[in-house]
Amino acid sequence: MTRRSLLVLVLLVAAPALAQEHPSETIVLLVRHAEKQTGPDPSLSEEGRVRALALRELLISAGVDVLVASQFKRTSETLQPLADTLGLEIVIRPLDTADVGASAREVVRGLADEFVGQTILIAGHSNTIPAMASALTGEEMPEFDERDYDNLLILSPMDGAASRAVRLHFGAPDGVD
Repeated sequence: MTRRSLLVLVLLVAAPALAQEHPSETIVLLVRHAEKQTGPDPSLSEEGRVRALALRELLISAGVDVLVASQFKRTSETLQPLADTLGLEIVIRPLDTADVGASAREVVRGLADEFVGQTILIAGHSNTIPAMASALTGEEMPEFDERDYDNLLILSPMDGAASRAVRLHFGAPDGVD
């Protein structure tokens, strides 16, 4: 087992325990949608469907309470295998495409307030996931490379204080650091 795999395992096992020990603690998991086809509002590619299954396997016992996607189907398709397994509905939170960064920051703050004490998994985009992480940490994070699909960020915002992001990778390596 690699050090990265061990760290992922420890963090995912600890997340439900932390939530039980601190019931008002909210855990936010941020993931970019999986690999997509081309065209307007594309579905996941076969590679993307495989990554969505890897995400399900990684998070199946992580205590996820809420699944959130943008209005674009690739985000819902990324979460669907986990939703089916856990019996959860996917909450759709549309993003304002005129100012997607500001919209993403507003959405994640609202979700953290709305679902206090729960574990929230949000599937977003190369430009929205870093904006959401920045909103919760207070530190700017650059947008992801368009070829970057294997990032999972774990944040735990507490009482308005800035959180720290733990960045992990899942599924097949995408070749982007």
